[in-house]
Parts: sequence; C-alpha cells; structure tokens
Amino acid sequence: MGSRWLSLWKWLVYAPESCGLREELSDVHSRGMAWSPTDLSQSVCKEAFPCAAAKKRGRASNSKGIERRMEGKDDGSQKAGLILCTHNSARSQMAEGWLRHLAADKCEVHSAGTVATGVNPLAIRVMAEVGIDISGQHSKTLDRYLSESWDCVITVCDQANETCPHFPGVGKRLHWSIPDPTRTQTTKEKEMEVYRKVRDDIRAHVEELLIKEE
Repeated sequence: MGSRWLSLWKWLVYAPESCGLREELSDVHSRGMAWSPTDLSQSVCKEAFPCAAAKKRGRASNSKGIERRMEGKDDGSQKAGLILCTHNSARSQMAEGWLRHLAADKCEVHSAGTVATGVNPLAIRVMAEVGIDISGQHSKTLDRYLSESWDCVITVCDQANETCPHFPGVGKRLHWSIPDPTRTQTTKEKEMEVYRKVRDDIRAHVEELLIKEE
C-alpha cells in the first residue's frame, strides 16, 4: 500500500461518522467501481482535508498577486491614501471620490470616520452633478485601517484632526479644514449650494495635492 493510500486509510479509521466520507467510499465499493481520492466529492474532501483546502486558497491568492504585478497594478508605483472625518458621510466621501476620479492611476484611496453613519445622499447628488458616482462607496470606521501602512493620511474636519490616532510609518500627514455641510443652517433651496461649495473646495485641495506630488 502506497503512502498516499496508507494516509487515507489511517484517516478513515479515525474519521467522524458525520463527515460522510465513509458512506461515500462504501457506496462506490458496493457498486464494484475502481476509485481514487479524486473520485470523492469536492464538498467531502473539503471536510476531510481542510488544511489542503486552505493551502489551495493561499496558492490562488498568491497567483492573483502575481497577476496584478505582471499587469503593473501592484508595482509599488501607486500610493496608499486614507481620508478621515468624523462620520465618513460627506466630506471624506467626496474627497475619496475626487481622488479616485483624478488620480486612479496614482493612488489607492480609502476613507473612514471615527464613527460610521452612512454616505450622505446630498453628497452623492452633488458629486453626480460633475459625473462622479460615489453611491457605491460605504461609510466605515477607521479602526479597520489602523494596522495598515499609508503613504498619506488626510483629515478633512477639525474634530477628526484633533482625535486622529497615530499611524506608524505614515509618509505624510495633512489636514484640510473643510466646513461640515450638514451643520450649515440654511433653507432647503440653498442646501445644495452649500454641498456644491464644499465639493468644489475639496476638489481644489485634491488638485493642489496632486500638483505637489508630480
């Protein structure tokens, strides 16, 4: 008996009845069929050999990384940027949208907040007016990014600037003091104008940053 078959036989002796592997092999044997480990169903093999399945997933993940490098998508030329505000609702979402739109080939950008409250519908509307769709972006808390490495961390509200945690090894730390459009006391008719002004202010900051980085 080869080592491969011996290992399988030992596993069968101690395998739990619930995994279904014994029943499947018994069924194949009762029909007088020749069989090998490749005859076993994929779902049963995953239960029987979880470590092998995990290694396979790891190899697949590594191959995707290699493909990205071969395509020039992960060659170190892109910088990683994180934009922070209090609620990750309007200002940081618009800033993320602008950076994705103006510098998609230069940086990978994410945004987050000290709390997450959802993407503001008016922010989505004013960005759509200039042809940028941020409706697919999500409001996130910054704790998920604390262990990541960033080339640039930008705060777009004063409160976030004061409470921004320390990011070890961050290349550049910037603060843009952008007024909160949700706190502006105005009529319903003028509300969109407030958001447009914030949108355009953020664009000016983003363009200035990109010029300096050239």
